[in-house]
Amino acid sequence: MPEGAIADQASASYDDGVLEIVMPAPGLRRGRRIDVVSAHGATGPRRDVH
Repeated sequence: MPEGAIADQASASYDDGVLEIVMPAPGLRRGRRIDVVSAHGATGPRRDVH
């Protein structure tokens, strides 16, 4: 977990093969884009991570 993350307020959802975990982190306001590769090497649609 990132430094300063508020784990008590974490939530997670799983939809169509995508696991999304949301957790507030005070003071951090940056987003980034990551690619997730399956075990077979295929990539799915890009998603923004905040």
